[in-house]
Amino acid sequence: MTTKTELHDRIKADIDTAFRAGEKHRTDVLKTLISDAVTLAKKDEDRLPTNIEIVALLRKFIANAATMAAAFDKDGRAEKASLARAEIVILTGYLPPEVSADDIRAFLEGLKASGDIAIGPKGLGDAVKALKAKYGDAFDGKTMTPIAKEVVAG
Repeated sequence: MTTKTELHDRIKADIDTAFRAGEKHRTDVLKTLISDAVTLAKKDEDRLPTNIEIVALLRKFIANAATMAAAFDKDGRAEKASLARAEIVILTGYLPPEVSADDIRAFLEGLKASGDIAIGPKGLGDAVKALKAKYGDAFDGKTMTPIAKEVVAG
């Protein structure tokens, strides 16, 4: 089984580019991200992180940076808040394009109409599996699960 590591390779190359360009903040942010991703991947076996694992970590880092920016703003630490917002900009560039809620809803309604997913709690698991299979890295469970719940509810 081959593991998709294109995102890992892209980030590693961008670290080198940022370092050569003297972009210390960008270099530090990307080094921290890739280091955490590799550590997580090697937790169970000696391998590189998959694109899906990196995307999940990107979302976590972005959420943390948004929280930090808000806290720094509240404390009147504008310079620190600005750095946290810059981190969000850097990391967001590595996320895959998000799938729209309308596309998710249409896809799931089609599966429900064809009988490929059940109505009710069992249907939710089938819906989430189908979403992950179809959209892969672009599937954000926190955003799309409520839509799936709504569609399979009836």
